[in-house]
Amino acid sequence: MKYVIVIFSITIIFFSCFQNKKVESSSMSHLNTLNMGEIIGSAFYDSCYHMFYKKGISDVFVDQNGWGHAVSSDMLNWTEISTISRPISKEFILNAHFSYDDKNNSKLSENSEPVMIIIYIYFDEGEYQLGIMYSNDKGKTWNEKSRSLDIPNMAFQSTTCPFMYWNHTAKRWVMLLSTDNSIKFYTSPNLEDWEYMSDFILKEEESEKELLKSFQFFSMKIGSNEKWILISNMEKTEQPRSRYYIGDFDQGKYNVDNDYIKHLHVLDYGKDISFSMINDSILIGFSKMSVDYTSTPRKLNLISENNHFFLMTNPDYTNVFDSEKIITLDSLLINETHILNIDALHNSPFDVLLNFDTSNQYAIHSAQKYGIVIQNEQNETITIGYDNMERVLYVESQMTQEDNPNGFDKKRYSISYKISEKTIVWHLIIDKGIVECFIDEGAISITDFFTKDIPIKSVYLYTDLGSIKLISGSICKLEKQKK
Repeated sequence: MKYVIVIFSITIIFFSCFQNKKVESSSMSHLNTLNMGEIIGSAFYDSCYHMFYKKGISDVFVDQNGWGHAVSSDMLNWTEISTISRPISKEFILNAHFSYDDKNNSKLSENSEPVMIIIYIYFDEGEYQLGIMYSNDKGKTWNEKSRSLDIPNMAFQSTTCPFMYWNHTAKRWVMLLSTDNSIKFYTSPNLEDWEYMSDFILKEEESEKELLKSFQFFSMKIGSNEKWILISNMEKTEQPRSRYYIGDFDQGKYNVDNDYIKHLHVLDYGKDISFSMINDSILIGFSKMSVDYTSTPRKLNLISENNHFFLMTNPDYTNVFDSEKIITLDSLLINETHILNIDALHNSPFDVLLNFDTSNQYAIHSAQKYGIVIQNEQNETITIGYDNMERVLYVESQMTQEDNPNGFDKKRYSISYKISEKTIVWHLIIDKGIVECFIDEGAISITDFFTKDIPIKSVYLYTDLGSIKLISGSICKLEKQKK
């Protein structure tokens, strides 16, 4: 893919729902059992990364478990350090968001210490309302605001999700609240008096199928200008994915670029469930049924091409893992199948680089389909391929059935994508339980999962009805750096 200039980049970390009190391994992904729900927020302070998340797997409300608080030094290995109890006076608490007020802009701390704030939707006296909890001793104790917030022009629902941040330019708080088909913007100088600013409304046909949830709203600098990014989980879709918008936030109104109204823009085609910014990083929770994983750090790049802006993601693990090249793939013509020898990896995580020649993709001898198949020791498979006739990328999975170990569930989805260059690079990160794939310099990111955290048995390239030339490739073993 050709592009004009990389304007801005941040590191992006795709996270699991934590499930062990301490998640630490040489592997990049983990099968977890902590029983964690959505991430509600994060922060960096005291030389440590902090994550806050809903405890319990209920999609309806936070139960007696409240919220969890975990810390990490590298954003990969996390240790749970405390549980935040839900307000005793609130029986049903639904969605929540955590904010770290490092400058005490909320004036909730008498000694100007940083303040931790959780805003949450709760059900009381026959209606949904918005409440606030806060801590000015770094989470040791929490205080509850005595009354619910009065939010104008807002009918709270069980699906309403809140998001709040301090706008340093306006020196005011900005809050976003989701409804079935829109996101409402509010502002306040003190967290008490809220003023309605605007609605960001989805297209009508879009809102019937999708629900914006677990969203993030942040800015990226483009020269002297500023672009605002809205990333959200998309629910009520056959294939959950993280959609994003890019636009301007001016005088309280979010105006997205025209192309984002006409076309779907997706950050990753995996099963994303929750988001949280942390410094220049973003955390995205992945989940597949009751199996959840931690994946590699990623770079998020904002790209400008012909006055159009879009995001690309690529793995960035140079400061976490050492890479040892095990296999070098020289130029070869793939016809039907080519098995990649992974015996020397010894069940370690590894990455695969594949540089395909697409200069003759319309020739009669060119493969109608080509791609890669990853199989684990339970004979589950994840296939990522490209269909030259349909001009689509596709993902096929064959997973064991929970109630029938000898049976398999098969699923497939496709992504419209036209290849315009003479070569295309695929970069895959493969580990027990998880496959991450970055195609065309990160223009397309795909994440999929196996049902079990067991070793990979085989990896092979394939073609259908023709051949394709692999210009070059490599397989590298990934080992966690010793610090």
